[in-house]
Amino acid sequence: MTPESPLQELPIPAPPPREPAWTFVDVLLILVVAFISLLATGALAIAASHAVPQLQGFNNEQIATNPLFFIPVQLVAYLITFAFTRILITVRAQQDFWSAVKWNFPAATDAMNYIFLGVAMAFLAQLAGHFLPIPKSLPVEKYFREPAFAYLLMVFGVLVAPLVEEILFRGLIFPLAARALGVIGGTLLTALLFSLIHQSQLAHAWAPLLVIFGVGLVLTTVRARTNSLAASWIVHFSYNGTLFAVLFYLTNGFQHLERLAE
Repeated sequence: MTPESPLQELPIPAPPPREPAWTFVDVLLILVVAFISLLATGALAIAASHAVPQLQGFNNEQIATNPLFFIPVQLVAYLITFAFTRILITVRAQQDFWSAVKWNFPAATDAMNYIFLGVAMAFLAQLAGHFLPIPKSLPVEKYFREPAFAYLLMVFGVLVAPLVEEILFRGLIFPLAARALGVIGGTLLTALLFSLIHQSQLAHAWAPLLVIFGVGLVLTTVRARTNSLAASWIVHFSYNGTLFAVLFYLTNGFQHLERLAE
């Protein structure tokens, strides 16, 4: 009589990986690193500026509000933060950073559609400004004092800011918000946070913030529907690029920046 073989234990399937792999605490840590990097880089740059003869007559506030100073400082801080973010997300997700944040670059025909969407959104935002009580003077306009400042702000606003903001809001925050609140709730929360981060540039006025909220809704909806961070970045890139192109045209190549006050 053959002894009965013991029942073999079936392996317990591993739980599916969490999507996304990071948490709100990780995002908060990234923001802390960004803040510390900005403070440290700014402090070092201020200290170094005192050794420059051309800056001897300026106080720290005048130096810190000069785009030729704060744009490079922000860029260095962003690079430090991105290096930290890439390492953290790669470790958390156990895959390449760009795959983890769903970069997923679209096909050429789709990319052209996203470019057109960004251009259309820029003109719609300008049109909305004619029907909403937009303040005549916004804090961000004080940086457009000289053509060199305007060119530097344009390069930063087109090539750097859209990528940084898309990685933070649509790459890192939106997946967490969608997991916690659902796609619609996550889209609304991400758009709200996106608008609030611009409030100091827009005098905390509700009308321009409402426009930016609408822009955030479109960008986050594109990210949600396409599962592509690159798609929302293309829309954001073309949106900012169009705004600066219009500004370039209206000021005759940044030669008549006084028109901004008209």
